[in-house]
Amino acid sequence: MSRVKTIFQLSYQPTWFENITIRPNGTILATRLDVPEIWSINPATSTGSSLCTLPLAEDNPNQALTGICQARPDVFAFGAGIYDLAGATGAKAGSFSVWLADLSSGQVKVSKVADTPEIEMINGMATWDENTVLVTDCLRGKIYKLDVTSGAYSVALEDETMTLPPNAPFPIAINGLKVHRTPTQAYVYYTTTTRNSVYRLAVAPNLQPAGPVETLASGIVPDDIAITQDGTVYVCTNVMNTVVKIPPGSNEPVVVAGEATSLAVAGSTACVFGKGESVLLIAPVDGKTEPAKIVEIKLT
Repeated sequence: MSRVKTIFQLSYQPTWFENITIRPNGTILATRLDVPEIWSINPATSTGSSLCTLPLAEDNPNQALTGICQARPDVFAFGAGIYDLAGATGAKAGSFSVWLADLSSGQVKVSKVADTPEIEMINGMATWDENTVLVTDCLRGKIYKLDVTSGAYSVALEDETMTLPPNAPFPIAINGLKVHRTPTQAYVYYTTTTRNSVYRLAVAPNLQPAGPVETLASGIVPDDIAITQDGTVYVCTNVMNTVVKIPPGSNEPVVVAGEATSLAVAGSTACVFGKGESVLLIAPVDGKTEPAKIVEIKLT
């Protein structure tokens, strides 16, 4: 089992770090679902603070941030919308938008890219190229592409595996999203939480499918993912309270951290590699039992 330690934790609850990414200087950026804030966390000193608060309408108390990805060096795209965490009614469909946080000048510059009313809820986000990010709509079960310069967006990929299955226990379809490139092929990896599966789709340079959807693993409750250069997939399993890995060529998830009755990575929702591929940084989200935190998993 890998070595696990908490490197940062908020001091109050209920709180929720929804998604995380990492800056070129190694600082962690974490979006919060309970308030519209991005937090900056230094893993070397185990310190953190609010980097910015989104200037959203003050008349709605349920503003939230969701997915985040690095669109350009030290420039991050992220999703925002209305999400009632405290009242447990979830997302307000059509309230979401995409923003940029530009940290490249040493100052924090936040700007709106586009309102996205056709996207019922922005969840996972991934960079396709320096002008394009991919966005999952976890309620409608689609992947959109969005131009971070013009704000134009449209459906990029659709498949039954991205949608809610019949009799889904809760309304979360496609969730985590990553782009992974080999020397000869680009792939879009994604999870569909209520289908209990992790998938991979080969895509052409124009983002059209270049083959059938592959099921990499089933039988888990997958949320966000991280992928190594050799194609190993690390998966946050949320309510299963674990992080698992799926080795290349295998469809059997292997637990690397956590267990059903442990709070170590309880409710793990997001992950990103820290120091190379030897450290995985996790955002567990059991923010009601304990405050939101960032956990480091040493893989080697």
